[in-house]
Amino acid sequence: MAGLIPKGKNRMTLNEKEFLHIVDSTPLVSIDLIVRDIRGRILMGKRTNQPALGSWFVPGGSIKKGENLDSALSRIGRSELGVHIKREDGRLVGNFDHFYQTNFLKVEGISTQYVVIAYEYYLDLNLKELPLDQHSDWQWISASQADKTHENSAAYFKAVQAVDDVAYSALNARRDAFNNMLWQAPVLSLVAQAFLFTTILSATTRPGSRTIAALLALITSVASMQLLAKHRAGEKALGQELDTIEHTSGRFPVNRYRVSKNWFVGLSSYRLWFAVLALFGAAALMVLLSPGWL
Repeated sequence: MAGLIPKGKNRMTLNEKEFLHIVDSTPLVSIDLIVRDIRGRILMGKRTNQPALGSWFVPGGSIKKGENLDSALSRIGRSELGVHIKREDGRLVGNFDHFYQTNFLKVEGISTQYVVIAYEYYLDLNLKELPLDQHSDWQWISASQADKTHENSAAYFKAVQAVDDVAYSALNARRDAFNNMLWQAPVLSLVAQAFLFTTILSATTRPGSRTIAALLALITSVASMQLLAKHRAGEKALGQELDTIEHTSGRFPVNRYRVSKNWFVGLSSYRLWFAVLALFGAAALMVLLSPGWL
């Protein structure tokens, strides 16, 4: 193509006229970064270039020829925000169509179309340290202020809310599953321990059988403690994620843990059952180490 300018081995760039022809002929593929803070606000900058000149818009950029999503996200994160981001640390919000009746050269009659891939990130950023190459100012903008932003960026408030709703429901279901499995562990362990200790404490049980039963009781105790701890860790982690979603989206805090004023009710049931299982294991270990005490 005439006007292509060589730039290194097998690399060429387009001049403005040729790029304008591409803008006029085909959609561009880009990435928008929906950066949120702990309060759920979205980071937006006041654009200094067309399209959407002078509008409050989320940071983003076009994907270059030969770039995969990982490379494009990393480059755009550095150029727009001055930070290093990874695709796996973000959340795909969806794909969007952005149409503009203008173009980067402000040539009349030529519109711009973007197919946008939007990723969401939670980042702790200092607005005073953000680059000003593409934006003259930066602000954290809440959903109640969405009308001051460009309509394409304003749509992201509803989009992330929809994604939050799906994630919230899925996380709630997973937390319920972990919670159910959490309390199945000590119940099933007690059933097994009751059978094994009946064998251990029976006067008719042979020494060899008593040793095997005690060993199985010890193994059951340790395995149950590990399973209880694992399910508790999963349930707690999901509870924290749900609490974050509730806080950022202004939901009623149904998942926030409340400690009872009654000391007995306020005791940690997890720690209590963990101690009970540990006692069963200690008793089984005593039988193994000192079988003659029975």
